Amino acid sequence: MSERKTKRLPGAQYKRKREEKQNEAKKMFGSLTKFLVKSPEPESSCSSQLNPIDDLFCDKNENELSVENEKANDNTSSTDEMETEDNKDIDLYNTDTAEIDKAYFAMYMDLNDPACWPLTITTKILDILIEKGPIQNKQSTYPFNELGRSFSSTYFYRKMPNGEKFNREWLIYSPKTDSIFCFCCKLFGKQEIKLVNEGFNDWQHTSDNLSRHEKTSLHIGNCTNWKNLELNLKNKATIDKNLQRYYDAEKKRWYQIVVRMISVVQFLAVQGLAFRGSSSRLYENNNGNFLKAIEMIGKFDDVMADHINRIQQSVALKNHMPHYAGNRFQNEIISILAAQIQKYFLSAIKDAKYFSVILDCTPDMGHVEQITIILRYVHIQNDEVEVRENFVGFSPAQKSTGEAFYDFLIEKLSSLKLNVNDMKGQGYDNGSNMAGKHIGLQKRILDNYPRALFMPCNAHTLNLVVNDAAKVSFSTVDFFSNVSAIYNYFSGSPFRWQILKKHVKSLTVKQVSVTRWESRIKAIRPLRHELGEIYDSLIELAEECSTPIGQHEAKCLAMKIKSYKFICSTVIWYEILEKVNIISKMMQTVSWNLTSCAESINNILIFFQSIRNDENFEKYLKIADELCESLEIQPEFPVEIYLRRRHKRKQFDYEGDEDIQLTAKENFKINFFYVILDTAISSVTTRFETLSNFEQSFGFLYKFVEIGEDDIKKSCFDFHNKFKDGESCDINGAELYEELISLKIIIKDRKQPEELLKYLYKHNLQNSFPNVSTSLKLLLTMPVSVASGERSFSKLKIIKNYLRTSMTQERMSNLSIIAIESEIAESLNIHEAIDDFVSKKSRRINF
Repeated sequence: MSERKTKRLPGAQYKRKREEKQNEAKKMFGSLTKFLVKSPEPESSCSSQLNPIDDLFCDKNENELSVENEKANDNTSSTDEMETEDNKDIDLYNTDTAEIDKAYFAMYMDLNDPACWPLTITTKILDILIEKGPIQNKQSTYPFNELGRSFSSTYFYRKMPNGEKFNREWLIYSPKTDSIFCFCCKLFGKQEIKLVNEGFNDWQHTSDNLSRHEKTSLHIGNCTNWKNLELNLKNKATIDKNLQRYYDAEKKRWYQIVVRMISVVQFLAVQGLAFRGSSSRLYENNNGNFLKAIEMIGKFDDVMADHINRIQQSVALKNHMPHYAGNRFQNEIISILAAQIQKYFLSAIKDAKYFSVILDCTPDMGHVEQITIILRYVHIQNDEVEVRENFVGFSPAQKSTGEAFYDFLIEKLSSLKLNVNDMKGQGYDNGSNMAGKHIGLQKRILDNYPRALFMPCNAHTLNLVVNDAAKVSFSTVDFFSNVSAIYNYFSGSPFRWQILKKHVKSLTVKQVSVTRWESRIKAIRPLRHELGEIYDSLIELAEECSTPIGQHEAKCLAMKIKSYKFICSTVIWYEILEKVNIISKMMQTVSWNLTSCAESINNILIFFQSIRNDENFEKYLKIADELCESLEIQPEFPVEIYLRRRHKRKQFDYEGDEDIQLTAKENFKINFFYVILDTAISSVTTRFETLSNFEQSFGFLYKFVEIGEDDIKKSCFDFHNKFKDGESCDINGAELYEELISLKIIIKDRKQPEELLKYLYKHNLQNSFPNVSTSLKLLLTMPVSVASGERSFSKLKIIKNYLRTSMTQERMSNLSIIAIESEIAESLNIHEAIDDFVSKKSRRINF
């Protein structure tokens, strides 16, 4: 009798093992029914029949609609911890097929990269990959290995002896592992070769291996299987034909649901509204805008009503049903929309080649210093030229130094896959860490990238001109102090504000701010047009105010308003600021360019110089006299009371003061009117010196029809040197000169740069005048102001308000992108993303 090869286990151990097998068999009982199709049942039982397993993005808590509070939901939630706990021990390559299916989908399989596919490919994954087809991941350049060799796009084609080329559609490249795979052999084959398993990357012998592989019978058979299954899936002629039909119906239903969900996310994000509330369930109070919007749609839409009904039945039966109404779905869609918006304008920037960077900072409600990034470029499509400024996102500032900003900017541009050498302009405010001449951000960039020219914010600079004039003398400071006091008095009490509104029907008083560009003109405008009504409001408050202090303040302000000097100051400042405000608003538009800005600043300088005379001073006094008539006061300057130190009694008369005593009118004209204009003229000349230098460098591009050939030639070569860095240059000065001389024959009248570029593209002359076209693009790319950055801060205050300070940085930045770039967001075509999204969801069904 032969000896047993294996030793029998002891009785107790054998019994324990048998019980474990029985328990395992009980757990697996009924598993086969998941893959069978039941006979159709009434629609009322659809909830029990369709019992979907866990959502890819939602766990048990989310299936019960547990959406966290708006203030705390953006931190790491309990659902994330549970999902991590569930998936941390799962090995896709060493577990059975069922476990792989569930874990693989839950971990966001990258279908575009074959290196990310599991070694065990189930039927479900196989169908998805066949439907999607091979993604070859073609690139212009590929990384080099340690031998200095790299993959080439020429390998995607098979060259025949007669020179004809055939596409190797089965060949796919993996960016993750820098290797190539055979699509059909990886799906259907079992060969132990690198093209199937770990990937082939021996670039020295690539041609020979590909040629040898595509001629093998195994490869040809796998290609045949691939094409047959692809045809069967298209014709719905697979073995599980009925299941395929049901799958298509489910896919259509989920498609319609997800479209509505994404539309709700898009609407709330574009409007800058909050998504969540204190409750996380449907049809409960304070459950947030997102769930309320779903409830409202369900009242009028059958698809959403059916989905809500399924959710409620699932909660009642304690089943796990994906519903896509939780916070993780919202974050996923917000991220997808923001990424598509960025992809849209980054593609346009790469087509335009040249761009400028606009950078600014501000603290948010969470006391985090946020950096806003704006990219300016020239977009040309269908012969239409448009200057665009797109918002890239917000990023937290670790340090507020020029060095830190430089490192951040270079890293950010690299992450966006933009060539830093194509950055031709940089625009910041006048802060020392940004615009500093020695260690500022602009200086560090110019040291490393000399062609990235710096232009300070001209709108901010113009505001500094106004600030210089507003604080030049005691009279100007006193005037704006009185304007601020009027606003502070009325805004200090609702009762006072109601009295003001009773008298002033249109304009109301505004606060004076040093930083807000339009604050001064907005504060003076109601005083200029509603001075009598404001005076009547103060008189009524002086009589009816309940406190003596309030009565005293109202009376003092009324006396200041009734002063002829205050009225004249109001008229003069209004005339000056009204002109300045028009220029400031023009500078804040995206389409405004350097030439228009330089002309506007020159016009405002001419205006200041033209009104600095006695004639205009008398004209403003006449306007003030008309206001005096409405207030029933005499148009006379009050006698100035001079304050000075006390002097000892003088012994002789010749020791008396010899100062010339000016009349009150002459004193106001010299020490108020003239000093304001002189300060403004001096400040404009000094502060806009950089803009003047830019105008001298770029001005010849639109003035060439008016200047001589020698001046054009000199300007062309100076322009060539400005955009030259070593051997690299953006234009050729000699060719630019020849092109401008030739263009001078065609164009007789001066045109603005944007009009000239449109003319070239409209008449298809851009190829005949390439240097002129490039030079005009460089001119239009230069930033004028940081107004787009300031506008992004306004959105930031809406999105991250004091109720939403716990919002994560990524979510806040993505929401800001969607809200600021709302035109792009509303025009996005996201149907392809929805198809992939729904395809994954509709297959996760139990039968």
